[in-house]
Amino acid sequence: LYVDEGRVEEGLTLLKNSANRGNVWAMRQLGLFFDRQEDMSLAEYWWRKSSNLGDEVSMDRLGDLYEEAGDLAQAQFWWEKGSDLGNAWSMASLGLLKKRSGLDQEGGDLLMKAAALGNSWAMRQMGILKMEEGDKVGAEFWWQKAAELDDDWSLRQMGTLKMEEGDKVGAEFW
Repeated sequence: LYVDEGRVEEGLTLLKNSANRGNVWAMRQLGLFFDRQEDMSLAEYWWRKSSNLGDEVSMDRLGDLYEEAGDLAQAQFWWEKGSDLGNAWSMASLGLLKKRSGLDQEGGDLLMKAAALGNSWAMRQMGILKMEEGDKVGAEFWWQKAAELDDDWSLRQMGTLKMEEGDKVGAEFW
């Protein structure tokens, strides 16, 4: 709210005071703020603090941060911690990492678990993997599920699939 009103410093001061008193939500918000400011060291600092207090959302964000930095071992470490606490985003990211690393069954199981929890990104990734395997029906199944959850990319893919099939009405629907 403070940031939206242009009172950034005041908002940061309040968040930092709250975070320094142990408020995990405030720590996570500080991590998000510094991530948007592209200050990765401060984003990491705050996410690590909240992760160490059991915040699975921050664990997932740390995994993303490390993946973007090319440190897949650290990304895997944090996604595993988040996944163990039930974070569907961590499950999906870890599942895709494992699939890409050749651990097909384990990775697929994690993606399926994340999809079952309603994670549209996991559904999208399942569709991509199915298409890479040559399973167009399977890809369409997963992209449709993700599209029904308003996943923009999957909506476009469904439209493209329908156009390729000559189904203009179906393409327009998606």
